[in-house]
Amino acid sequence: MLIPNKADVARALMEYRKSVWLFQRNSGEPGALARMDSDGYTLCVLMGERQVDQAVAAAEAYLHDEPNRALSRSTDSGA
Repeated sequence: MLIPNKADVARALMEYRKSVWLFQRNSGEPGALARMDSDGYTLCVLMGERQVDQAVAAAEAYLHDEPNRALSRSTDSGA
């Protein structure tokens, strides 16, 4: 199992939160939804999750030194 770099996780989480904020304020702007989806996908890939809310929770746990909770889903699958 690969463990993501904390700086990369922090950057991806920040970018996702920023894109959510921008989408909420500019939902009619072309590309706002696509950027939010792209940033969410990146976070999902980094954290090994399929849903963005789970990836956000895993990233927060991982960044707050709770690696067992953050990465437990990956190890439970036997991978």
